[in-house]
Amino acid sequence: MQEWFASPYYSLLYAHRNDEEARRFIQVLLRFLRLPSPAYALDAGCGEGRYARALAEAGLIVDAVDVAVSAPHLPPGVRFYMQDLQVWEPDREYHLIGSFFTSFGLGAQALG
Repeated sequence: MQEWFASPYYSLLYAHRNDEEARRFIQVLLRFLRLPSPAYALDAGCGEGRYARALAEAGLIVDAVDVAVSAPHLPPGVRFYMQDLQVWEPDREYHLIGSFFTSFGLGAQALG
């Protein structure tokens, strides 16, 4: 599976996805959620970090996790973990956990 995310086909298929799209989505989402301040967010399956960047820009304290990407483009302060979410154990609780743009269910058969 990691090969797919690192392949040139992934970039071709999702070339129309960008930071502005993620920013707009996060702005709308946060208007509805009304999280406390400060708020902690987890971008589960962060990929290159588009949504983690948008969450951080919106003022959230962000952690990002992905098993298929080794060096996402994240701003300072965003903690990144190259881990499998099925076994990763976070060291804090989150107000928001999102899998915004990912194939999150790919490993679900291993869970039962």
